[in-house]
Amino acid sequence: MRFGIIISALFFPVFVFAACTQSGESVVYVNGIFTSKFEAQNNLDNLRDEFNSRVSNSGTHFINGYNPSHLGGAGDSIQSVTQALGRPVSSFDLKTILMQIHPEVTTQKILLVGHSQGTFYTNELYAYLTQNGVPEKSITVYNIATPAHFVADGNKYLTSANDNLITKVRELTASVGAREPLPSNILIPLSKPETAELWRGHAMSGEYLVGAPQRIVSDISSALDALSSEEVPVSEDGCFTPLDKTLGYKAAHLAYAVGDPTATAIRSGATAVNNSATSLAGAIKNTFSSIIGNRSQAGAVALAVTNIPAPQALLEEENIPSTPVEIQNEASPRVETPFPITPTPPESPQEAPAEQTTQPLAPLESPATATTSQPSPETASIIVILQTGSRTQSVPANASGNGDAEEPPPLEPEPEPEPEPEPEPEQEPEPEPEPEPEPEPEPVPEVTQLAVTSPQNNAIFSSATVQLNGTSTALALVTAIYGMTTATTTASDAGDWSFSFELPEGATEISLSALAADMLESATTTRSVVVDITPPGVPSVSITECAHSLSDDFCLVPTTNVTLAWEGVDGAAQYQIVLNGALGAIEMGTSTTVAVADHASSTIALIAHDSAVNVSATSTAREMFAYTQPLVINEIAWAGTDFSVNDEWVELKNLSPYTITLFSLALEASDGAPYVQLSGTVGPTDGTLDLDMYVIERAASSVNGTTYGIVDAFELLSHSGEELKLAWWSGTATTTIDQTPAVETCGGWCAGESAGSIGFAMFHGTSTARISMERVQGVTDGMLAASWQSNDTYTTSGSDSAGKKIYGTPGRENSKGWPEVGWSCDSDYTAITSGQFYVPPNADCIYFTGFISEKTKRFGALYQGTIGSSTPLSGYSFDKARGGNIAKDDTASIRSPNPTPADGTEFFAAIWEQRIGPKVSSDTTLFGEYFTSGTEPPHTNFRVISWVYGTGQ
Repeated sequence: MRFGIIISALFFPVFVFAACTQSGESVVYVNGIFTSKFEAQNNLDNLRDEFNSRVSNSGTHFINGYNPSHLGGAGDSIQSVTQALGRPVSSFDLKTILMQIHPEVTTQKILLVGHSQGTFYTNELYAYLTQNGVPEKSITVYNIATPAHFVADGNKYLTSANDNLITKVRELTASVGAREPLPSNILIPLSKPETAELWRGHAMSGEYLVGAPQRIVSDISSALDALSSEEVPVSEDGCFTPLDKTLGYKAAHLAYAVGDPTATAIRSGATAVNNSATSLAGAIKNTFSSIIGNRSQAGAVALAVTNIPAPQALLEEENIPSTPVEIQNEASPRVETPFPITPTPPESPQEAPAEQTTQPLAPLESPATATTSQPSPETASIIVILQTGSRTQSVPANASGNGDAEEPPPLEPEPEPEPEPEPEPEQEPEPEPEPEPEPEPEPVPEVTQLAVTSPQNNAIFSSATVQLNGTSTALALVTAIYGMTTATTTASDAGDWSFSFELPEGATEISLSALAADMLESATTTRSVVVDITPPGVPSVSITECAHSLSDDFCLVPTTNVTLAWEGVDGAAQYQIVLNGALGAIEMGTSTTVAVADHASSTIALIAHDSAVNVSATSTAREMFAYTQPLVINEIAWAGTDFSVNDEWVELKNLSPYTITLFSLALEASDGAPYVQLSGTVGPTDGTLDLDMYVIERAASSVNGTTYGIVDAFELLSHSGEELKLAWWSGTATTTIDQTPAVETCGGWCAGESAGSIGFAMFHGTSTARISMERVQGVTDGMLAASWQSNDTYTTSGSDSAGKKIYGTPGRENSKGWPEVGWSCDSDYTAITSGQFYVPPNADCIYFTGFISEKTKRFGALYQGTIGSSTPLSGYSFDKARGGNIAKDDTASIRSPNPTPADGTEFFAAIWEQRIGPKVSSDTTLFGEYFTSGTEPPHTNFRVISWVYGTGQ
């Protein structure tokens, strides 16, 4: 049903009009060159589906402004090129589109979306519509894959750098000084790299809608949002002023109706005559030559040679096809085309406009185009149509098969009109005879000038189509010879000339000469060009660091800068990095360094470029994972153990979720000693069995009670301090993963003690032990002094060679760093500091009593008030250094007799040594009197933590 409706809109007038509404929007899609109606509708359907799937509550109406192909495709090529040069050939298609969409556009807001050649028409549609009833604020343009050099209202466009067709148009327009297409503004990866080279990356659905749907929908949505509408009177004209079908339009419609199938037949017949399939790229090349390479004087030469009908019928709207063009060939019957090649007097060149405009420019003159004759047993002759002034001659090209091209016979000059007889003068007396002058020497003819302006010698082309441009004496005959092929062209009045050749792959040397009337032939000049259409081989890339991976299962490296290496491949001039699917830097060598993201997986591949623009397939991608600090130095027993100062040990901790292979890691001091080469593995951090710890012992019995690690009789650590490093060998360099503070940071070791206090008792004095240096839990920068602490003596693990406690945590999580005295009710037991505001939770509380020696009895109590004026709330006796819990009764006592203490109420927790002996009176009673009444305390080994109830706000 959809197709029937579109066909009716194209060919039958619509007499019913609808109101032009303020609500809703209309999107008019105009297709590009060589697009069938079915393909255009399919592109529109895909665009509408992508839009509706991403934009909710869309009331947007999508309309097919179909741009048909004419003359077997040649008409569209001519139309596209001339529009690219700023002067549209025909308004036939423009009028057809306007008449087609008029009954379908029922909203004030209109967005014109063009693709390829259709972008010329969206620019021209905008110009017409804004002058015929559509306010500028209600209409805008969005162009995709545009060969035009502007967008009508300066709105957005989208052209991929991988669009080969637009690249080709840019080269051709630049070669003749025309305005180039807008620059590429996106790189869309090729979806169908197998597409023919000319069309690769250009398809609306197959490339743009597949590779950048979100960008296209976003651009269209924002363009529609920017439109506005207003109250307007209802008009029978609809949303814009309609067009009438003029006599010229009807005649052109009839001409296209006859010419389109005939042109297809002619093109097919010409292909049979030459016994080779003319490629679509070749057709476009010849069409470009007919517009860019010809002047009016030789405007039909390239068309006749390549068997493409001349576009003269398109040059003016009212021209009706009349006289056929003869294309003769001995190997096939005579074929006629209904489109004439009519001589057109040369027009003066027009300068390009300084600013963007939607108005067509005056016709441009074009340089002369070559006619190429190639000997072939199947082709006896080709009629080359030359136009000079008002005369036309047919010149048979040489078909002898010997490779020598005959020069075309000179054009017969127009007969001079006989002068009218002059009246006889009156007779006068004869003068005396004078001596005859000596004859003047005959002038030496000048030499015809010849210069090649492009390409440079030994230039490389990635297409078989090669264009040569140059200058010569005006109207000189320029001859080009390569191999068995001879081609000629005539320079323009300004002396410009050009050739377009289809060359084989490899190097070709072309000889050129020129000859003008009444002048000597120029010296022969040569120009060598190289056609390279074969892509280079596919490279194979490797990541050097992966050979020293920290995992046996995949590439895991502790760095974000990795080294890529590859072998050079045949035909490659340079290489391009593909990081996570995105094209990256260009490299000339066979190695480079690439930065990747930390704590993330990355894929790296490579493509090769040759000296042209040929690109290899993408290499096999290499995947790696960067984790800059998977392992850290976690604890150092630099003072040894209480059994022996020589029983030093160092603990490493795995911070990553992966099992680490240690063969490429080493622990070393900054001065080189000690140095420990690691081996084995260390498990991931998963919270089970402390598998993520790895202990390095100087002797097998240094630490008892741990399982994971190695024994290495490394050189003793200095008690004055060392700077230790955990280093990884990448295969090319050493990377430091972690290190301890420099010696000067703390004037030695930043934590740990060789004789640290582990408590005081009134009868025994201070007890000491060798205490380890621990990393504070959760910190990553090991170079900071604040990242380290001494073991808090509350949390310990393992034993030394004598079975005594080690004041450290080898093979276990480090201690919390609790203070020697404290009180807390929080779940993490973070001790409060004296004087702070605090609201105890309804949870267990704990007293920290590390200032009292082990095996010494102690007591703790909670008071409301201040020392000497307080009320006891609770009291508990402890047998161990880290005393028992004060359960919910504790917080309940705080709330009694008042359920909720007033903010600012003072409390304190008291802890003291409870002496035992026949000569010692009750310390508990005496300390109770001291805290409540202010009497003297029984001894000095006690601590008080004062705090204030509330939040302090």
